[in-house]
This record gives sequence, C-alpha cells and structure tokens, in this order.
Amino acid sequence: MRDETVEINRAEERLDRKTVTRHVPLSVLSALVAACGLVWIVRAATRGEFTVGDVAAFLAAVAGVQSALGGAIADATAAYHSLLLFGHYLDVSSGESDLPKPAEPRQLPALHRGIRLEDLWFRSRDDGPWVLRGVTLTIPFGRSLALVGLNGAGKSTLVKLLCRMYDPTKGRITWDGVDVRDVEAADLRDRISAVFQDFTCYDLTVAENIAIGDLKSIGDEKEIRAAAEEAGIHPDVVKLPRGYRTMLSRIFYQEDESGGYEQGVTLSGGQWQRIALARALIRSGRDLLILDEPSSGLDAAAEQEVHEQLRRYRANSTSVLISHRLGTVRHADSIAVIQNGSVTEEGTHHELMDRRGEYARLFDLQASDYVDSTTS
Repeated sequence: MRDETVEINRAEERLDRKTVTRHVPLSVLSALVAACGLVWIVRAATRGEFTVGDVAAFLAAVAGVQSALGGAIADATAAYHSLLLFGHYLDVSSGESDLPKPAEPRQLPALHRGIRLEDLWFRSRDDGPWVLRGVTLTIPFGRSLALVGLNGAGKSTLVKLLCRMYDPTKGRITWDGVDVRDVEAADLRDRISAVFQDFTCYDLTVAENIAIGDLKSIGDEKEIRAAAEEAGIHPDVVKLPRGYRTMLSRIFYQEDESGGYEQGVTLSGGQWQRIALARALIRSGRDLLILDEPSSGLDAAAEQEVHEQLRRYRANSTSVLISHRLGTVRHADSIAVIQNGSVTEEGTHHELMDRRGEYARLFDLQASDYVDSTTS
C-alpha cells in the first residue's frame, strides 16, 4: 500500500509539473499580448488617435477575449474528461466475462434433489495460498445449511463459487447433477437470491434500492412493499419524507411537490442492512437463498426479529446461511464447520455440541459472554 501510494504521488507530481509547464507559458503569453496592446493603445491615445472611451472599450474587449478563451479551454478540458469517463463506462459495460463459456450450454433444471460441492479447491492465483482445500458438502433440496468458522476460513469464498463469481481451481459444483460450468452464468444466478455482508448502498430511491434486486419488479409497489415488510424496514420507510419515493442520497437531488429540488436522506447502517435484505427477498421463487451475515449491522433485538422472519421465510426452501453468531444458526438443518479451507465437522446443532469439537468450543465461548459466572 505504501509503494502504491508513493507511485500515485509521483504520478500526481508529474501531472502538476506538466500542468505548470503548459499553464505558465500560456499565462505569460496572454499577459504579454494584453500588455503590448495596452501600451500601443495608450501611446496612440496620447497622440490623439483614440479617445478615452476607445481605451476603455479596448480594455473591456481584451478582458472579454481572455475570459472567452479561458472558458473555451475549460469546456474543452471538461469535455475531454467526460469522454475519458464515458470510455471507461463503455469498457465496463461491454466487457466480456472472464469465466469460460460452455461450448454447448445446458439447460439448468429446477432444483429437486440438491446442490453438491465435490472436492472443491480454490486459490486466486497459481502461486497463491489455497483458500479452500477439498471441500465436499451437500445442500439438500428444501433444507438449510449453515457455514460456521473463523474469519478467513473460506465461508464467503464458498458462496462466491456457488454464485459462480469464480470457478473452482479443482473440483466441481453440481445442481441436480448438472455441473454449473456447463450452463450460462446468468441462468444460474437467475435461480439464486442472495444478501451479502458487503452490500451496496445505491444513490436511488427506497423503492429502486429494493427493486434493483429483481428488475422486473421496478414499479410494482405491492411487491416492493411486501419485501420491505418481510425485511422489517417498512415502518422506517413510511416515516421518511416521501416514503418509498425518498431519495437515499446526499449527492443527488429530487424534485419536490412545489417544483423545486430537495436533498435526499441517509439511513443508518442497520436500516441499510434491512434494505439489502429486502433486495434479496424480492427475488421470490428462486431455487436457492444465500444469506451471508444478513444481520451483522443490527442490534440484538432487531437481529432476533430478522432471524425469526428469515426462519419463516426459509421454511421448506433451500438455503445457505453464514453467521459468526452461532445462536442464529442453531436451527439450521445442517451445520458445517470450516477451518483453514476444509470441512472439519458437520451435523445438527445438538450433534455437534455432543461431539465437543470446534463448534462446541465456539458456541460455549460466545455463550459465556451472556452467562454470569460469579458465584455467591
């Protein structure tokens, strides 16, 4: 980071030097032209060739020309900058996916049996450390799987592989027996609803922030409100100045009822967390629901409420839940403990507690913070 910062500073210094070498000569030339013109007209005026009014008009003309030239240069610079940014936009919007495309894409069947992770190995580069080491798991249809482990164990990487943001270095993921690399990535992602720990706060209205989870629902107030109610954000939304039409941004303005413009509002971290959750819940009817720390920004009461809602929402559906707070995963049908990129334990909450392994150690460690260990 220090090396990159030094290089950035050097680049900015080179730009400043280039600006000075271009700007100073032009400024000097402009001053010389104006000075020469001023000397000429003043001398001519002393000889009686021009009046005082002519001199004043000349000075105003010089100032006007300089201002116009400066404005033209500034506009040209802004246009060039805008074209550069638009070029970046085109590069991003027209860029091809770096995932290999199947020669003959297969149809992804509706999930009926389950998803299988078979001996998954993953690292970000050929000479990098292994993030996953031979992970084998099954996500049964209509059941819930919870992933538990310390930071860096590989839980979020598993989720990204499930969404096919990357392909595994070795091993495969099958969807009812079909390798997900044999289907179009867009088709796979259309079957998944997910809320990630690092969600995005868009500079859009409340309704648009929720509906962006499923573009077909934009403008459907009924679906948007239903998702907001499921996520528990509806009571907060109705208190906003314009309800679901309130702009969630301090950058952009929106037109008010009088025809003027008003600034948007900002939400708390917990409220944004619920917006992100509603964004996932509006994708109803998907085959797989992924919840990566869905309540990390909520207080204890709100977290309990959200997980009660999610437990009802996940009933009889296929889902993957990641959470560091083990009290929220104990009701999952199956819990897998990830350590150093490998699955070390798997079972129900009661089975894992009876084994007295890593899961029991972590659960007892967290539970001890809520138990008064003092004795009278």
